[in-house]
Amino acid sequence: INGMIENRLAQRKLTLASPFSPLTLTESIGLIAKPVDTEPALITVRVGGGGRETIASGVFINKDVPGTPQIDITETDNVIQGGIEGAAGIAGKFKEQRLSYAADFGLLIPLANNDAKKRSATDLMRIGFAASVNFSMFDWLGLTYQLRLQSDPQLVEGFQVQNNFFLTFKYDVIPPRTVEEAPKA
Repeated sequence: INGMIENRLAQRKLTLASPFSPLTLTESIGLIAKPVDTEPALITVRVGGGGRETIASGVFINKDVPGTPQIDITETDNVIQGGIEGAAGIAGKFKEQRLSYAADFGLLIPLANNDAKKRSATDLMRIGFAASVNFSMFDWLGLTYQLRLQSDPQLVEGFQVQNNFFLTFKYDVIPPRTVEEAPKA
């Protein structure tokens, strides 16, 4: 956190984070527009105010420099931000192919923050992109691929990249209600 260096020569293992840590909470208020709202494509645009808290005190991140014998680790701190946010997204479904997709791009300019380095709001701008594709093999079984890219300079330098692959099962404990057609007169 404060640039302190600590050597742990005999240590073979280091816990980087405890369960549910770091934990990020987000809040938003504003306007949403849906310029396109069809089944193959729903486009949304969001603008307004937003806040974010990342509880990350005591979480370690690998900052290793290749070619050096030691492994460099840095400790993160809690991040609290509030400011102006905007986002645009697209989502849709192709029933014949049992395929659905979504992509979302957003940014937060933190006018209020707890940055110890006193960087400007534009230097701390948080940028995020998420995309996913879901293929439903059956009504009860699906495969999902998700990609997330995030730049969060107050938490960690550079872009964070996350790839996820999910196998999802669906079972309705309470069957969904169906609408019956009214008898024709």
